[in-house]
Amino acid sequence: MSFNRKRRFDDGNHWEPQGGDHWQPQGDNHWEGPRDGPRDGPRDGPRDGPRDGERYNGRPSQQRHYPQKRFHPNRRGYQTRFEPLSPIERVTINVCRDISKIGDNYDLSLLLNNLNHIAAPFVVEFTQEDYFRNNCLTTIFTVLTEQPHKLLMLSCLVQIANARNQAIGKFVLEFFHQKCLDLLTSSILSLNPRGDEGDEEEKFPELLVGGESNNTGSFNKFKLVLRFLATLTPIINKESVLKVFEQTLEVAINLQNEFPSERCPLAESLYYGVLISVPYLTVFNSSDEEFKASIDEKIIKKAEDFKIVDSIAIDLVCAFNPSEDAALPGQSKPLVNTILPVIKDVAKDNYNIVLGKLFPDYEALIRPGIEAGLNGELLDLNNFPQLSFPSIEMMKKIAKMEMCNGKIDSLWKTPRLLCNFFPPNDDFETFPKDTSYEGLLFKDLIQDIVEALEYNKSLVYVQLFSLKSFFKADLFAPVNSSLNDLIVIHNNNASIEDGSPETKKSTWSIEQIVVKNILSLIFHLPSSQTLPVYYYSVLAYACENIPAGMAPSFGKPFRFLFNNIASLDFELRLRYLDWMSFQLSNFGFKWKWPEWKSRSEQLSLSKFSPKKFVFKNLISKEVSLSSKSNIYNTFGENESAEFGKYLNTSLLNTVEKVHSYDKEVYGGYEVVNENSLKELITTQNVEKPPLKFVEDPSLPFFEEATMIVKLFEGEGGGNDQQFWELFDKIDEKLKSDDNLATKESKEKFLLNLFFQSICSSSSRSVSHFESFITKNNLRVKKIIGLPIDKKELVDLNDSFNYEEFYITNYQPLVDTEELLARELCIVRAVLRYWNDAPQNGFLILELLLKLKLLSNKAIIQFLFEDNDDCVILTNSMAIEIFFNVVSKITDAKESIMVAEKFLSLLNKALQDLKAADSLTDVVNAPQIEEIETNAVVYDLKWKYLAGTGLLKTTLRKYQSSFLAVNNEIINLAAKEIAHEDTQKKVIAWVNQMSIL
Repeated sequence: MSFNRKRRFDDGNHWEPQGGDHWQPQGDNHWEGPRDGPRDGPRDGPRDGPRDGERYNGRPSQQRHYPQKRFHPNRRGYQTRFEPLSPIERVTINVCRDISKIGDNYDLSLLLNNLNHIAAPFVVEFTQEDYFRNNCLTTIFTVLTEQPHKLLMLSCLVQIANARNQAIGKFVLEFFHQKCLDLLTSSILSLNPRGDEGDEEEKFPELLVGGESNNTGSFNKFKLVLRFLATLTPIINKESVLKVFEQTLEVAINLQNEFPSERCPLAESLYYGVLISVPYLTVFNSSDEEFKASIDEKIIKKAEDFKIVDSIAIDLVCAFNPSEDAALPGQSKPLVNTILPVIKDVAKDNYNIVLGKLFPDYEALIRPGIEAGLNGELLDLNNFPQLSFPSIEMMKKIAKMEMCNGKIDSLWKTPRLLCNFFPPNDDFETFPKDTSYEGLLFKDLIQDIVEALEYNKSLVYVQLFSLKSFFKADLFAPVNSSLNDLIVIHNNNASIEDGSPETKKSTWSIEQIVVKNILSLIFHLPSSQTLPVYYYSVLAYACENIPAGMAPSFGKPFRFLFNNIASLDFELRLRYLDWMSFQLSNFGFKWKWPEWKSRSEQLSLSKFSPKKFVFKNLISKEVSLSSKSNIYNTFGENESAEFGKYLNTSLLNTVEKVHSYDKEVYGGYEVVNENSLKELITTQNVEKPPLKFVEDPSLPFFEEATMIVKLFEGEGGGNDQQFWELFDKIDEKLKSDDNLATKESKEKFLLNLFFQSICSSSSRSVSHFESFITKNNLRVKKIIGLPIDKKELVDLNDSFNYEEFYITNYQPLVDTEELLARELCIVRAVLRYWNDAPQNGFLILELLLKLKLLSNKAIIQFLFEDNDDCVILTNSMAIEIFFNVVSKITDAKESIMVAEKFLSLLNKALQDLKAADSLTDVVNAPQIEEIETNAVVYDLKWKYLAGTGLLKTTLRKYQSSFLAVNNEIINLAAKEIAHEDTQKKVIAWVNQMSIL
């Protein structure tokens, strides 16, 4: 887009200069100004712009600056309509729109023309119109905190406008000084809105000023305001800006000193925010060596006084197993440790990284506009007042940042680690090193953009891939460059000799930089700040628009994470599966399966290998997003046999297991007949699984089962009178059956018949199942043996005597073990019916949990059953329902039970390793070659490692469920686990979780 002296906007409004700073109206919607007297149109006096933190439809948006609907009475009450906009409102809207789009979609050579265009109405209206000024300042603040890559251009705009009207700079500094105060105190206000300590209110009246924490967080926004002020040194006394940096650093140092033996998240946030913004102080002071020396002395040297305290909880939030770091260099390094050495290197190089490599020479670009605006006058420098920080005592109250809800602020609550989920550069750089200033700055900018603009994934995409417009033109390779394109550039660079007039071109891929830094948000521990599906969607949207550059940028981390899956944190394995399945679903489930075929063949005898876990659960997730036949067709002809076996997602994964289960339900009857399952269907989905009880007329109780199904398929599941008459009939017949006469066998048969019949009758959807269960809640409770409250009978109007049947003549089970046995029977019955599609079975179990028809204990007992399959370690759907159960645990006994189950699982694996004479002091990940010599030991080691990994994840993820019983868990570990290394690990994790 080109910008001439005449500019037309999207709505048809345009301005045309008529000399000086006056603007001639162009049609009905334009005005002439400035002039004496009040403006035309409705004016109610000065209007404040939107406050920081306001939302538009629950999300931050530039529309917050637009005029609001106004209410007008009519004969029927009130109706809304938009009044015609006043001239100043129209101008404000257009200027704010230009500010928000600054730098978008135009060449840098046109920057000065564009800035002059936006600055013209600033000069006229900024000091005259409160409405205009407030909205423009709020827009500048919003843009620099939501799109921080535009910060330098916003600074250029302010400088050019100030050169024409030097009162503008005073207003800008006053506004941002107040913003700093609001941001510094907003978290304290959220903790103590009115201030219980009166003396502090008197010292700091600004504590009563409103300030909402929104999006990235108040301290992250404060960092960006500091950075903005650093670029305004041409219109501010440099020493006053430097003093604010120095103040902030002193607060960080003093605050950390209050916690001599533990890290202070707020102190680290302030410290890092100051240092990463230091190079911005030099962008408009490239030749001021004295000022650079002051920066080195007052900031960089002073930063050495900041005491970095290593957290003992680092092990809990490491993305990769620390013992595997040798294979993954650079992992698990605290972010706060990297910044000072990097800034020292930048200063040592005389800040050439920002003055020569990263940013265009903005100082030279806007100099003609500054000189023209000053028109020979001297530029007045303003002093930026020092900040009134809350007392250290008050800041200690939020030092852990527990009350800071901003998404970037929240990243500091736990140690922020440099974890790379993208393969390192090989022959040539496609992105800057993590421990370089460029790498840290891109990380900072990209994470701020992604988290701040979460309300609009398309806007996120646009801003991320417009980053190149705000840096030097030759910093990145062209967008949508394929890997082959980058190789060509690299080879051409290698052929260029030093001193040659031909310049080398960049191989930095903006796509890889973006993917790399979004992955660090996806895989952040202990939790991602936004739902991971948002990040997946941003990446998928980018791939749709620039496939050539993005597709290989996905393939690289897919393979890197797969190759290092053994050392990847257990929870991150699950996120990896989610991310990969989401992206593959957007690529039509196409993947180069041949490269993984040989590894799958090697692992045919393994159940617990993490790579086998990936194969099995990735394909299972793909099936849940599509269908078995579609997924089968995505395998190559040579791979279909190898990977097609993973389409068998059944929990009872062989015909023999299915028949064995059914025979047990029937009390030993031979129920295999000509209509029985001959093989599991693995290449296509079954819309409605068959119900064993009505499979063949020769089956015992076929007639009664058919009647039950028919009753359940009727309206409302039939009436209670009919149901209980039929139930009693079956019960009587069971008493005279030798095979099913015992109490245990009879209950197992009835519960399977009852719940599998419900599943069959409502198999169309989970909502149908919920509707049936809700309508027949009394029947279900009585069948299980749960207590029934008399209040549940209030709305029942029927001839059936509910009170007598469900209250007077009913005694719920009091034996908890017997009740648990019935619940376990129900769990197995539901999963038996949905054996072919266990995801449906797990959804129904979660529904029964929500309706309190199953207990947490029953689900946990089932998941941890000691059998060959051990679903808690091998099935991602089972792990998800486990997490759902643990997240709702409030009973200390249940928390201890979960710990006991884990310790029992680990103990069993250790004992089996000892029996195989393969138990060592430390159980390390086995090498693939070991499977050929001893497959049993190979799998036992992975079983143990999967168990410890899931335990670590559970303690970290649901620490609130275990903190109250941490001493009990420690005592249990010391008592139950004889293996010293395992015991130490478990006790360390329990101690560390209280720090997170």
